[in-house]
Amino acid sequence: IYAVKDVLERGKASVGDTLAFPLHWSPKGQPQASSPIIRIASATSYAHVGPFKLLGPSPNGKQGGTIESQDVIAVFGRGAYVSPALAATLTPGALVAFNAYLTNMPSAFALPPLDGANVVVVSRAMMVD
Repeated sequence: IYAVKDVLERGKASVGDTLAFPLHWSPKGQPQASSPIIRIASATSYAHVGPFKLLGPSPNGKQGGTIESQDVIAVFGRGAYVSPALAATLTPGALVAFNAYLTNMPSAFALPPLDGANVVVVSRAMMVD
């Protein structure tokens, strides 16, 4: 898939990153990435940082949350979902660094944090398209 340099730059893409973007066909019939392009996961670090927000309890009484990354919200209209098990370990308002992956499931989950030094790190979070 071809991506124009300025599209990659606007999406803050680096070599090895996992990206999500709309796909279109060029006049030559080739697949091409369109804006908005977003880094889903970084090959060398974390693609997103945002404050953790606790959600209300679900019908089964469990309480999940979201990581309110502005880049994620700008593209997907909402933050990355955090499972109730992980939400119970996080402090509302704490900054969380994370990589993400997409799914077409109606719910999404983040994995347990890897490092709680200065910024809580979640290895992966899932966003629903």
